[in-house]
Amino acid sequence: MPRALFELVQSEARVDEQGGVVVPRRHGDHGWYQYEPIDPQFPIYLWYVSQDARDYRRIEELVPASSLEILRYQKGKGDSGHAAAWLGFMKGKNPDYPTEILRATYAETLHRLRVLRADQTGPDEQDVHHWQQRNPVVLEGLVQLMLGSPNHIYHGGLLHCRLFYFDPARKRPGVPPDVATLVDEITPHGVSFAVVNLHASEARDVILQAGAFGEHEFTEVQHDQQTTSVGQKLLQLHLLPGAFGRLRIGMKRFVHEPSYSFPWHGKGADAP
Repeated sequence: MPRALFELVQSEARVDEQGGVVVPRRHGDHGWYQYEPIDPQFPIYLWYVSQDARDYRRIEELVPASSLEILRYQKGKGDSGHAAAWLGFMKGKNPDYPTEILRATYAETLHRLRVLRADQTGPDEQDVHHWQQRNPVVLEGLVQLMLGSPNHIYHGGLLHCRLFYFDPARKRPGVPPDVATLVDEITPHGVSFAVVNLHASEARDVILQAGAFGEHEFTEVQHDQQTTSVGQKLLQLHLLPGAFGRLRIGMKRFVHEPSYSFPWHGKGADAP
């Protein structure tokens, strides 16, 4: 359905006075109007889910190449407005993006906390967006860099991602303390990322899940020129103190029934 809509508006595309491609956003009695550059997050999200070369060509045709090479951070109502700069990083065109997006989102969090502390308004003075505009939880950078995906589209959208993490020691989602990851490559058949345990004297365990809902499957994992077969949607890593490594994991996408269950709940709870 979204692909058909993109094809429709792309068939009406024009080149504006600055030489950029614009597409219509509205249609009325007199035909198409309100020509603007396309919002990159939408064709990028479609390509991310489909991994179809046709959808990537549409990005190349509609999204200016310059938007993939530089981050121009601005927090809007949603939290998914910087997919183009993230895609540039994944394609090797924007190497400083991880540092830049984390600095920008951290600064936005601090700004919103300052606004919250200074807020003296009462319910009668607050509109429907009051708390939305003050929410200090800014997710985009962490989702992109750790889960290997553009952030979900707007509020309430489903999160499609390659990796999801659980802390087996504390029985909760997320990585353990002192652990960080960085996804720097995705392909239709796998993902590549770095992982580190910053603690100098304690080991850490982290469970990787294939997809936010366990909908994918890990086929194999490569580390230090060694390849190990997996064949499950869960994989547990044991990180020695101070450990750093790069992993390349093969994946089959959308082969399991999606579930909100945690790794230690019910059938298939054991991670190899």
